[in-house]
Amino acid sequence: MSRPVKPNVSYPTTFDLRPAEPVAQPVNRREVVDTGARSRRPLEELSKPTVVYLHPDGKRELRRWAIEQDVKVHDLMLEALQEWAERRGIQTTWRVEPAVQPRNRRG
Repeated sequence: MSRPVKPNVSYPTTFDLRPAEPVAQPVNRREVVDTGARSRRPLEELSKPTVVYLHPDGKRELRRWAIEQDVKVHDLMLEALQEWAERRGIQTTWRVEPAVQPRNRRG
């Protein structure tokens, strides 16, 4: 049986107890998008997520209809919300416009 080998590592015997340098304040992501800097997902940073619980049959039919019409379920739901609000006299912006138009992935 051989003797264990000591690692060739030296650790400091004194520690610097001065306070660390101040950390830069986080940048407001909205400012990054507005200044033209490209963020990974600027649309998600400018919008507020909302959860909607649908019956599985309704969700399936909505997806089926969206595929047949070649539209996104998200767009259908926003359109329905906007129509509902207009009928009740609610005038506001529902859709967050992307800072950069998406590329056509089908072409």
